[in-house]
Amino acid sequence: MSHEQALGQCSRFLTETLPGVPLVKVPSTSAAAQSVLYCGEDSEEPETAAICSAECADLFDGLEILHKDIQNEASNTTRFFILANSPDSPLPGGPREPRRQRALIRIGNPPHQQPADEAPVPNRLLHTITSTLMTTFGCAALRIDRRPSLTDVPFDDVYFVEVGDVTLPVLSAAASKCCEAEWLERVQAGVERIRAAGGEATILGLW
Repeated sequence: MSHEQALGQCSRFLTETLPGVPLVKVPSTSAAAQSVLYCGEDSEEPETAAICSAECADLFDGLEILHKDIQNEASNTTRFFILANSPDSPLPGGPREPRRQRALIRIGNPPHQQPADEAPVPNRLLHTITSTLMTTFGCAALRIDRRPSLTDVPFDDVYFVEVGDVTLPVLSAAASKCCEAEWLERVQAGVERIRAAGGEATILGLW
């Protein structure tokens, strides 16, 4: 059992190692790990396994790791985001990595009343904006994801762009705070350039 994404991403291992075994979808991989503990106490279901993070074996007493690295693609990783009501919210405690200034920006078309047959025109605007991100923000685009927008306009997409400067050295707390303010101004300036070009941009996160 596991989350449906994990089951799909480990399908090759399941087919080759456990052919015909029933696959049970649960809300999360950690929920699957917890369910294994409960099933182990049930004599009617003694042979149950979960696809989950290795950390679950440390988190939940009684679990044993049977196989590691069973995903179809060796480069398969999962990214997690910390959500907060304000960019000024402090991050949870723990060791901090060397400062790498990054930002996540949503870029899309502004609301418009154009006929459906003119929909590709604003999309060309988006393609122009995303192709000049280095000029717009003055730093590298580290990741670009394209998704369909929530409008009724055909082929109307939005872009989630991660930009950042990964060359900065580790800074002191005081210098880091000053650097964060400069980074915010830099990202906001890039957002204003996109809006001036006729696009729509929103800062989703800074770190």
